[in-house]
Amino acid sequence: MSSCRSNTTPESEWSWAEDKIFEDALVTFSEDSPDRWESVAALLPGRSSTDVFAHYKILLEDLANIEVGFVEIPHYPEHYPDLHDLDMDKLKIS
Repeated sequence: MSSCRSNTTPESEWSWAEDKIFEDALVTFSEDSPDRWESVAALLPGRSSTDVFAHYKILLEDLANIEVGFVEIPHYPEHYPDLHDLDMDKLKIS
């Protein structure tokens, strides 16, 4: 999610799993859902609706920074190898 959160404390950092639940919940509970932040927080043990809303505001800031070009989009390869192209013997762990 955000790489722009350098001022957070370790206890407030979100795990990858929490971010995934959060992002999925944003789709499930639309902006016009009543008690949106409470509903999202209910899916995240240990996170309050205040925590969830603050995390959402950080997400919006990150998106705004990407849109104006403050954060460079990573370059991804144009072609990912097909599974059939991989040498499975080289991938085996001895």
